[in-house]
Amino acid sequence: MRKFSAAFTVSLVVLVGLSSVGQAWAGVVGSATAASGSAVTALAPAAAATVSAVPRPDHVVVVVEENHSNESIIGNISAPYINSLAARGANMTQSYAVTHPSQPNYIALFSGSTNGIIDDSCPHTINADNLGAQLLTAGLSFAGYSETMPAAGFTGCGSTTYARKHNPWVNFPSVPASANLPLTAFTALSADYAALPAVSFVVPNLQNDMHDGTIAQGDSWLQSNLGGYVDWAEQHNSLMILTWDEDDNRAANRIPTIILGAGVAPGAYPEHIDHYSILRTIQDAYGLPAIGASATATPILDIWTPPIGSPQAAMTVSCAALVCSADAAASTPGTGTITGYSWNWGDGTAVTSGVSSSHTYAGPGDYQLGLTVVTDTGGSSSAGRTVSPRLPVDPNLFASDSFSRTLSNSLGSADIGGAWTGSGPAARYSVSGGLGSVVFPTAGGTLAATLATVSRSDTDLQLSFGTDKLATGNGMYVTLIGRRVAVNTEYQASVRIRGDGAVITSLNALKGTATSVALTGSVIVSGLTVTAGALLNARLQVTGTNPTTVRLKVWAATGTEPANWQLSATDSFAGAQGPGSIGVSSYLSGGSTNAPVVLRMDNLSARTTAAAPVNVPPAAALSVSCTNLVCAADSAGSVDPDGSIAGFSWSWGDGSAASTGATSSHTYGSAGSYVVTVTATDNQGGVGTAYRTVTPTAAPGSPFATDTFSRTVSNGWGAATLGGAWTVSGGATNFSVAGGAGLVTVPKPGATVAGNLLGVSSADTDYRLSMSTDKLGAGSGTYFTASARRVGTNLEYQGRARVNGSGQVFLGLNALTGTSTVAVLSAAILVPGLTAVAGGALTMRVQVTGTNPTTVRAKVWSAAGAEPAGWQLSATDSTAALQAPGAIGFNVYLSSTSVNAPITVRLTDLSARPVGGP
Repeated sequence: MRKFSAAFTVSLVVLVGLSSVGQAWAGVVGSATAASGSAVTALAPAAAATVSAVPRPDHVVVVVEENHSNESIIGNISAPYINSLAARGANMTQSYAVTHPSQPNYIALFSGSTNGIIDDSCPHTINADNLGAQLLTAGLSFAGYSETMPAAGFTGCGSTTYARKHNPWVNFPSVPASANLPLTAFTALSADYAALPAVSFVVPNLQNDMHDGTIAQGDSWLQSNLGGYVDWAEQHNSLMILTWDEDDNRAANRIPTIILGAGVAPGAYPEHIDHYSILRTIQDAYGLPAIGASATATPILDIWTPPIGSPQAAMTVSCAALVCSADAAASTPGTGTITGYSWNWGDGTAVTSGVSSSHTYAGPGDYQLGLTVVTDTGGSSSAGRTVSPRLPVDPNLFASDSFSRTLSNSLGSADIGGAWTGSGPAARYSVSGGLGSVVFPTAGGTLAATLATVSRSDTDLQLSFGTDKLATGNGMYVTLIGRRVAVNTEYQASVRIRGDGAVITSLNALKGTATSVALTGSVIVSGLTVTAGALLNARLQVTGTNPTTVRLKVWAATGTEPANWQLSATDSFAGAQGPGSIGVSSYLSGGSTNAPVVLRMDNLSARTTAAAPVNVPPAAALSVSCTNLVCAADSAGSVDPDGSIAGFSWSWGDGSAASTGATSSHTYGSAGSYVVTVTATDNQGGVGTAYRTVTPTAAPGSPFATDTFSRTVSNGWGAATLGGAWTVSGGATNFSVAGGAGLVTVPKPGATVAGNLLGVSSADTDYRLSMSTDKLGAGSGTYFTASARRVGTNLEYQGRARVNGSGQVFLGLNALTGTSTVAVLSAAILVPGLTAVAGGALTMRVQVTGTNPTTVRAKVWSAAGAEPAGWQLSATDSTAALQAPGAIGFNVYLSSTSVNAPITVRLTDLSARPVGGP
């Protein structure tokens, strides 16, 4: 009987001798705020990668949720179960979707390409390679499970809350209908998950995937439908990958992704991944060839627990402009001697060797730098880190826009140059897919968009643009505004795209009225023909005053810029001889008969033509030292060869706020491995960056889990003060935190409720907890079980106290050895001289220490009195499956003979620390 409850307060202590705490696991540190309804959660980044190939699991289940950013899920108290998974597994903190909207992301994750799908339309038939077909061809198995899909093999676009757009495998004829299953086929295997296919996809319906339903609803659904599999997977060489299709259009498409199961080292992993990275990782695990974009994706290698005695690759890196320097001197050899180092710079260039190396990137970007060390014993280890070389700031650039955002009813703000101001209805403007769009619903309309806050008299303006179709009649006119000094006072270039694809250009001015004044005649650009959807490049220069020179060239975006200007003119209109803004105006010919027509824009830039000296960026220096959890960092040695350093910014790698100053310090919430980054910025905007891995450790004997319950939470317990997020079972609505206590309601006789801190792991634990109840449970009473080493589902050592209806207190020691049936280690005794009363607190302490054998002992006493000097019960056990580090937790059970349910349990003063700690 795995039960316990009480009408008292129990203080439980568990002694734990840490086993590489902070290396084998990483905790979640958070606090909940009732006013905001969210918890701030910081996950310790995990240590560097330690395997060179993805291990092969027996089963992988991929679960895809909907439309939420990383920021809206991780740390949100409405998602306690998901946050417990983030603490329990590999939390990929820089995971990104491929695109918007939903359907292309599902198809990309399944096949390595969006396969030309850009929307949620239905149906589609895609004759391309895909993960399901690959598995079946390799003699492995695959199935996709969709909630509320009406029948196996269903190909309709929707049914109640089922949507085919979230079911990618149905679009591929190479995946048989027998692999397209409703969720009921998955839940039917809950008694024997070993019968699952090698790879499965599970897709909730629109209510439970957070698309239409709430985050809390999706979180509860996930725990109810996948919680059993997660527990099973950890003990059966299997994995679950939890990811999202896309974000909620607020965080650059950064989404939560959590990988957990056998062999996964818990922690926060900061490398950049996307749907293609996940696909590549699964393909590598099963020896399948990469397809499409998965061929250039990097498999996820740094989340796996290495074999004992294997080498450990470690690196420090710094970048100045496009040059990055790396050092592997901190790598350790394990049982051998390191004989080689290889560096993969992540840009397709040749691998370099040596304990230190440097590389010059061809352009700015975010690259995955990989290090592999090999030893004379045949061992190898790999480490990865995202490095971000950047070009020095171009002092001539004063406006640019890549349109890399998603907006409706607006063009938003340019990357540089401020907000766009549009004329006409806002609904005509939008940004998506890397393009700005302006819709002309009818012929004869003019729309203009300007960067009104820009003001220059010397401008080199470039823009890529085109239309979704060739407008009939006189076509579409696109006017580049190179200097708008005032209303109806500007210099401009006109590019007309005719219905036959011809391109006609001219230079014009507005000189105080809305009537255009020609500076040149109209010219057909020789040899240039545009097609629907294709982009043109246009470059307009407006330079000098009295006179002003205006010149233009236009060419195909897929071609080479002409060496010479195609049109040039000078003008000295007095009203335009000053600085002005830039913009784009467009007009759909009044004779056009095929509206609506959409103008699309990309890659806007505006520079001054006067040469400015090229800034040499600073070289950032970084040294760090740690005392326990406090790390002090110094970048005072940074230098700038052609100016001065204006400031420093520090990222501590644990999700905390950045700090500034040449020197800084930070206190970490838990032991672990973290990447510290300093960015030095010079007086001309140039930046230099240095990276260093630090491994703060807790002071000897410090707790590795505590909870003061100094927060307010409903429908769960949120995150402990130290030790990560609570995982609760027995109904989240039965859990809350208020008034400095964790509250648990046992709703009826025979009910069990439980909570676990699955983000902690220790082999020797001293665990203490105080508990009281609002009433004494009638009949056999209430049972409180303290799990002091929880290795897995139904694998744990327990101390159990029972308080009966008359207040008598009994204490026993038990184990779960693979089933839910309790194995008695020491029969329960009546604790002499101890009587519990309603509302009175008891303290319980359980100690689990050593392996082969493990010693388990416990004591319980009145929280108002002194702790007994000796242990009241003690036993030893050598069950093989329990001789390993484990988590901590508790469960409360109300006797089936009780007649006074519900009972509310009040828990306080939880702590778990190493054996011998203070």
